[in-house]
Amino acid sequence: TETYKMTEVSTPTASETAKVMENSYRALNIAFIDEWSKFASIVGIDLFDVISAIRVRPTHKNIMEPGLGVGGYCLTKDPLMGMISLDKIYKKKSDFPLSKLSVRINKDMPKNTLNLVLKNIKNQNKNILILGLTYREDVGDLRFSPSEQLVSMLLENNMKVDCYDPMVDYSNCKGANFLKNLPAAKNYSIIILTVRHTKFKEINFLSWLNDFKGQLIDSNHVLSGEDLREMKKLGLNIKAIGRGDL
Repeated sequence: TETYKMTEVSTPTASETAKVMENSYRALNIAFIDEWSKFASIVGIDLFDVISAIRVRPTHKNIMEPGLGVGGYCLTKDPLMGMISLDKIYKKKSDFPLSKLSVRINKDMPKNTLNLVLKNIKNQNKNILILGLTYREDVGDLRFSPSEQLVSMLLENNMKVDCYDPMVDYSNCKGANFLKNLPAAKNYSIIILTVRHTKFKEINFLSWLNDFKGQLIDSNHVLSGEDLREMKKLGLNIKAIGRGDL
């Protein structure tokens, strides 16, 4: 409340509506960016650069960025709460088509990263390393994690998956191997960066990837565009969600 003063509205229902509507707006914003992320990959532009240019306007600073997907306990359900409450509490009907569509689009977002893996895995070594399991950065919360969704999809496609996340000490994904320490990069055909943990900034990626011969996929803006392009200049095979120019 020191940064954002407490706001009083007319009723508890109005207060709850503010929360649900805000999260619904964010979910729609993310779903909107997903389609433009796919566009950027096809035409070969860096959507993060485009978004930075858009954010110059003060009224557009809250536009979202490309990423792995949506998780957690708010954005995965709140866009449906208006429709559900009307039905269950008020016995009325309203369709909420945009909110429903945003939930469906966001739930499918990890498939974008899965498709990158399936397109680029070229040998019998189907060992995949996932860096990051929590639903967002710098928390130890796995609820509705898109990273775990991705792990499940990889396992369904007969990949061998190792996971490392310094914020948690277990994984909900049966069949995946959870690691306590960062492994050698050379053991994997594909490494996927999925969560932007501050602790990952302590990794010297150029050194760690020195003998890595596979592909690095940044699915959630874990590394900057400058870092990724520098790695590509050094001969690393790099792909990134929302960065079609890599």
